[in-house]
Amino acid sequence: MEDEIKLMKQRKELELQSIQLSENQKMLEDKLKTIEQLKQELLKQQNKFTEMEIVGYDTIKSQNEVFKAEISNLQK
Repeated sequence: MEDEIKLMKQRKELELQSIQLSENQKMLEDKLKTIEQLKQELLKQQNKFTEMEIVGYDTIKSQNEVFKAEISNLQK
């Protein structure tokens, strides 16, 4: 009889642990999903920033050429 009670207690404990593990797994999966979404958003923002840098560089480069031409004209 004592062994039966002990086994029942162990079974209950295992059931509770199983429930807790399932809850923890769901929580971790939700966090992983959020992290993946943030990662995708970060990559998207990095791509936009890179495009802005390239456009900015090209603009500065063309302005530099214009300024060089103006300086050359002024020196003549």
